[in-house]
Amino acid sequence: GLKPDISPELRERNFGELELTSDAGYASVWEEDKTSEHKNSREVEPVASVWARISVLLNKLEMAIPKPSVIILVSHGDTLQITQTAFACEPPSQHRGQQHLVQAEWRVLCNE
Repeated sequence: GLKPDISPELRERNFGELELTSDAGYASVWEEDKTSEHKNSREVEPVASVWARISVLLNKLEMAIPKPSVIILVSHGDTLQITQTAFACEPPSQHRGQQHLVQAEWRVLCNE
């Protein structure tokens, strides 16, 4: 049968100094994301870093899982939003331009 595989690459984006605070500060982080994929103030994990770790995971899965297969990724909003942006062949810095995910929403991403 099917069993989940827990992967640290799917962890939530690190929001640095904003961790464990209200989400009111996220908008300023997302504004910074638009201008720089590789750095962000307040020790926030850059979007390029998030995409790099997800890419590593996806490459490992592609090598290990027979084709054709369906892979279900379960993670947090920014991590999945950045992943969706990469599948749309757009730079990770544009992740807020994608249709926003709601809790427990499914999205189909194809890499053919």
